[in-house]
Amino acid sequence: MIDTGAPERRYAVLAEGWFANRSAKTAHGLVRYGKDEVVAVMDSTLAGGRVADILPDLGRDAPIVGTLQE
Repeated sequence: MIDTGAPERRYAVLAEGWFANRSAKTAHGLVRYGKDEVVAVMDSTLAGGRVADILPDLGRDAPIVGTLQE
């Protein structure tokens, strides 16, 4: 990968109540195809789980948290 000198961005994806649903296409796309690191998914209905446990096909293992403070 070419080093552009720009700092790597890190994201928390907000998908409250929808992350396990097929309708959360934008959230799923960011987790699966995003160039930058997704450090957490925010969905209080799935808090305490991990992306790989809920949707293993996304190929990531970020934690799922209920609040930004977590």
